[in-house]
Amino acid sequence: MTAETDLLPLPSEFGHPSLQALGVVSQNYARACVSSATEALRAEVDRLLGINSGLCRTSNFHLIDAARWEERAKRAEARAERLEGALLHLRNHTSVNSHQIELIDTALHPTAAQEEGRE
Repeated sequence: MTAETDLLPLPSEFGHPSLQALGVVSQNYARACVSSATEALRAEVDRLLGINSGLCRTSNFHLIDAARWEERAKRAEARAERLEGALLHLRNHTSVNSHQIELIDTALHPTAAQEEGRE
């Protein structure tokens, strides 16, 4: 692609010397029209590429952030399982009174209201 727009050859009618100047003017005008339209389209493509680039960066950020939260959730779940094991061991293998058993059981099997923080 060249900087100058390629046009079809002028019709043979433009070969007459008096029309040659008109042919050059017509070609220049056609090139200017194409160039003007092309510039507007290039600007629009550049604008859309910028938007796309921004969306890709944002999307990648959210994917990375989601992966981090997923990893945190897995670690929290593993920790909860370890705590559950420790509480069960405490309840079943140590001397605890009924109040402590109740606290352990509540921690192991909370009610819906407790899970939502209403109690």
